[in-house]
Amino acid sequence: MFIQVAFLFVVVFLTQIEGLPVDTDVPEVFIYVSIFMSIGSIFGAKMVVKNQLVRIKTISEPQRVKSSYQSTFIVGLAILEAASLFSIVTYMLTQDKLVLGIILILLMIQGSQKPGSTKFMADLELSQQEYDNYQ
Repeated sequence: MFIQVAFLFVVVFLTQIEGLPVDTDVPEVFIYVSIFMSIGSIFGAKMVVKNQLVRIKTISEPQRVKSSYQSTFIVGLAILEAASLFSIVTYMLTQDKLVLGIILILLMIQGSQKPGSTKFMADLELSQQEYDNYQ
């Protein structure tokens, strides 16, 4: 997520402070693709994670559960990251404020996803005793 924020700052600096001109040859369709890709990535990431969590709950080996959960978490964030990077490029080309808002929403969603023992326990519906078996 750090790279996305840094890239966004560079793009905002170039467009707002340095006055990078808007590319008028860029079709408006990029804005719509950015919107639909962002919405799709939010729901897609939730769906992928939800489906994988159901599969993970059936695994009996603690080490496989942990590694599968970690992979699922990374994939969910990667789906959101792809949409935000596309939206940043779209903003750089179009300088549309709606796209900037979408970027900020995607970054807030990614920032709110904190990995940790509490999330692990909640996602897999584990009690403290069950969680202790994974340590």
